[in-house]
Amino acid sequence: MAMVTPFLKWAGGKRQLMNEIMSLLPSQFLQFDTYVEPFLGGGSVLINILGSEFTGKVVAGDLNPDIILCYQMIKSKSTELIDELEGFQQNIPPDMEIRKKFYYKLRKEWNASVNRADKLSNKEQIRRSALTITLNKMCFNGLFRLNSKGEFNVPMGGNKKVTIYSKENLIELSRMFRKVEFICGDYQEILRSIDRNKRCFFYFDPPYRRLKETSSLTMYNADPFDDNQQLRLRDFVDLLVDSGHDFLLSNSDPKNVDAEDDFFDEAYKKYHIKRILARRSINSKADGRGKISELLIYSNSQT
Repeated sequence: MAMVTPFLKWAGGKRQLMNEIMSLLPSQFLQFDTYVEPFLGGGSVLINILGSEFTGKVVAGDLNPDIILCYQMIKSKSTELIDELEGFQQNIPPDMEIRKKFYYKLRKEWNASVNRADKLSNKEQIRRSALTITLNKMCFNGLFRLNSKGEFNVPMGGNKKVTIYSKENLIELSRMFRKVEFICGDYQEILRSIDRNKRCFFYFDPPYRRLKETSSLTMYNADPFDDNQQLRLRDFVDLLVDSGHDFLLSNSDPKNVDAEDDFFDEAYKKYHIKRILARRSINSKADGRGKISELLIYSNSQT
């Protein structure tokens, strides 16, 4: 079996930073009772944790119901989902102009069921999850961007060869996900699913704080995660640490565009802040696709 990989393409995914992230886990990480990941997204860190020797409880969530629905369908309905995905794969037109009509027809179908994830039948849930995965693989740069109505509005990508899924990979993910409790909701709601009297480790990968030169393509939920939201998350982190838990958090580095911007340095001055280089490619301009600094912020007890 080849290495298990995320089933979604994800702008800002953490696969290239995985070694750095794993190196900052507490030395006693395997002794923690619970691993919690409230901003799941593409799930590369979760998959890496599930592939490790960690045997505790695993709770993962996201505010976006369609992302969580995909994880839930892979966990419990993988055979039916694979059948649906195979149908899409076989029907992708080789001609790019015809494919464009096919793509926008699927996007229109996806948008017609926005905010109805909890009202869909099992068959409709499988279909919608397959649509989400297919659009993600066919769209521009693997973005998951929604407008203010919650509608998917990413244009089609230009790759002539598109592989929307791997059967072997989804089967293995389904096996791995059996031990995960997936939750749709705000990160504070996830606390209801954990025993706070036991020691938990949290990995936070919130929507990155927008750099001044970054476009709205970085949004992946209808509601922006502004500075007030970033500070709300910081306050939540403080409460967790005061309760005896540990955390690791990733975010953008404002100093890439403004050397005087100390937003995160001030907000998380009680903790460790490490700057690492990452290659990002969501900028449509070729000269905007180089390596930039990102932040990994973690609690003091980890060293």
